[in-house]
Amino acid sequence: MKYGLAKKIDVYSFETNKRDTIIARPSAWHEAALWGASRKGEADEAVSGVESTYTWAYFAIKQAGKLDEYGLPAKLDRKAILAMMDTMTVYMEDLEDGDLPLAK
Repeated sequence: MKYGLAKKIDVYSFETNKRDTIIARPSAWHEAALWGASRKGEADEAVSGVESTYTWAYFAIKQAGKLDEYGLPAKLDRKAILAMMDTMTVYMEDLEDGDLPLAK
């Protein structure tokens, strides 16, 4: 089964050695897209893909209620995105059938 814009995001903090797997809902993508669209032209096109991945991860972390655990601010700005790139890595992949409780 395909789950579209719901993604599995593996997050690792270099500073705290904390690891999480967070399910990003489609609304996290939507918030990230709106945030990015409101800032068009601020970033070079070559880096905008990386920034959009971290923006998507930020909103997924926020939905999971883990902003404090990763030292992230309540309101996203470009400085926070750059800090995320310096302090953590994120890996995003498609969901598989066993990744959601309802899919089992």
